[in-house]
Amino acid sequence: MENVNIKPLYEGHDKAYAHALGISENLSSVPAFRQARLANYDGSDDPTIIKKIHYIQNEYNGKSTRFISGFETRLSRPSRKMINTQGKFTSPIMQELI
Repeated sequence: MENVNIKPLYEGHDKAYAHALGISENLSSVPAFRQARLANYDGSDDPTIIKKIHYIQNEYNGKSTRFISGFETRLSRPSRKMINTQGKFTSPIMQELI
């Protein structure tokens, strides 16, 4: 969030933001399966349990955002193996989008 200058208005509920934030120049070019994988991602060893995506899309100033519903499996935050000590994603699926 800091890299793209997103600041929360209220710090009390971190689950209100996202488990994963992916930024793409062309949101429509990201396959639905990959979007579902990101929305339900806890670690590289987790199976893909959701086959379809359900999302709320917003458009503003020619840009689109999607809130994709995810299914909580085990972790409430990204696992340590997902983010390195510099705050960068170690997962190949996240690196492809960033």
